[in-house]
Amino acid sequence: MVWGLVSIWRLFWDYISHSKPEIGAAIIAASGTIIVSVLSFVVGRFLERNKEIEQRKREIEQEIRKAYLPIYQELIDFLFKVIQAQKTSMPITLDEMNTFFTDFTPKILVWGSDRFIRDFSAFRESGIISVSDPTKFMLILEKLLYSIRYDCGHENKGLEGGDLLALFITDVRQYINK
Repeated sequence: MVWGLVSIWRLFWDYISHSKPEIGAAIIAASGTIIVSVLSFVVGRFLERNKEIEQRKREIEQEIRKAYLPIYQELIDFLFKVIQAQKTSMPITLDEMNTFFTDFTPKILVWGSDRFIRDFSAFRESGIISVSDPTKFMLILEKLLYSIRYDCGHENKGLEGGDLLALFITDVRQYINK
């Protein structure tokens, strides 16, 4: 194809260079107009296609977000229920926790982002039922909450360790700073 284009260019150049200057100038002007028109069309279609693809990606992301937001809300509600139960000395039973996580895990397998699944797995591994290191557990919980916020479209800029936990654990800074 390159050889063909080079051959055509040589023939074109030979013809122009051996013709009258007025005819050569007219051919160059007409050729330039055609080339610019074709390039404008091709580049315009390329940019339009990319814009359509980006728009479609945004629409898909919005549809996925609509599906996983209720699932994330379900987890947040359960976590706050666990925290509230601890404060009222009426802890949630092991069966209730197992039931929740058994029902919840298949949902996030399908709808959870990669980041959320990684952070949720770390949260589960850290031992929600028997916490050996409460500070480490709180930081892992906060990382999970940041993942949820990120998936919901928040950038979490300017937030630091403890900022989310401080919303429901009043003395969290004492533990984190240690």
